[in-house]
Amino acid sequence: MTVPVWVEQRNGTFTASALGAAQLRADGPTKDEAIAALVAALNNSQASGQLVLVNVPGCPRSAGQCIR
Repeated sequence: MTVPVWVEQRNGTFTASALGAAQLRADGPTKDEAIAALVAALNNSQASGQLVLVNVPGCPRSAGQCIR
């Protein structure tokens, strides 16, 4: 699965957050370590059943037009 992630640095620490799920965030001394910690948190959330994947039926879009 692909998840958009926001990474910011404050006071020498990096924080990676999953967009749309503020409770899914992780800190690390480097950007890569913060992202790796977030990936681990996402995997744990999915394994425990807290994070589930759902398919939303709808019209696939290409350049704003419905493909039928």
